[in-house]
Amino acid sequence: MIPLTINIREVYSTAPDRDQQFIQNLALFLCAFLKEHGVLLEKQAVKNQFTNALQYLVLISDVDDVEIFKICLEYWNALTSDLYK
Repeated sequence: MIPLTINIREVYSTAPDRDQQFIQNLALFLCAFLKEHGVLLEKQAVKNQFTNALQYLVLISDVDDVEIFKICLEYWNALTSDLYK
């Protein structure tokens, strides 16, 4: 639905509320899904999809919205904590 080449930050700033809500919900979904199943995705033959999900999350993390930033920050904190352990 959203190509990885798109500038989500720019799209978010000019998008209607419905599209902004979609991006926020996408961030929530990706963070929750990757927290629960990220370890399995790393080990399975779907590493390409795992990498794409992380790339989407990087793009969404760049959005200028405090709530979305908090959502993404929580996942990045969990990921780096797991990597450190």
